[in-house]
Amino acid sequence: MPDLLSLARRVLEQATADEEVEVYVSHGRETSVRVFEGAIEQLETAESAGVGVRVISAGRQGFSYVGALDEPAAKEALIEARDNARFATVDEHAGLASPDGVEPPVLDLWREELVSFPPMTGLRLPSSSSAVFAPEIPASAKSSPRTTSTVSVRRRSRPHAVSR
Repeated sequence: MPDLLSLARRVLEQATADEEVEVYVSHGRETSVRVFEGAIEQLETAESAGVGVRVISAGRQGFSYVGALDEPAAKEALIEARDNARFATVDEHAGLASPDGVEPPVLDLWREELVSFPPMTGLRLPSSSSAVFAPEIPASAKSSPRTTSTVSVRRRSRPHAVSR
C-alpha cells in the first residue's frame, strides 16, 4: 500500500497556477467475528480505499473519487475533477479555505491507543489471510445455548487531506 500522504502530494504537484486542488486519501479495514458456543460461526473482513479530488477553477468546482490507491487512478481522479468543474455553475465564493491571520487551533484527534479498542484478549487484526482469531468469551456466555457473541474490530488508517 502506498504512503497516503505522499500519494496526495504527488497529485497536488500536478495542480496548475489557475486552480485550487484538494486531495483526500483514505484506507480502512474492518474485521468481524461471530462466535457461538465458543466456536467461530462467521468471519468477515472488508477493506476500503480511495482518493477524492476537488478542483476549483474560475469559480467552478468539480469533484471526483476513485476506489483505488494507485497513482494512475489518483491522476485520473484529478483529470475527472477538472472536467467536472468545466460543467459547474460559476460561484464567485467558491474556493478553499485560506489563512486569515488567526492562529488555527491544534486539533490532535488521532489516538493510536484507540486502534485496538475495545481491548479483547486473544483477538488479533489480520496481517494475512491466515490470521488467527480466538476471542476470549466469558464462561457465563458459553454456558447458555442461546448466547451469540459478536466481536467487531474496525481499524482505519489516518485519513489525509491536503490542498494547494
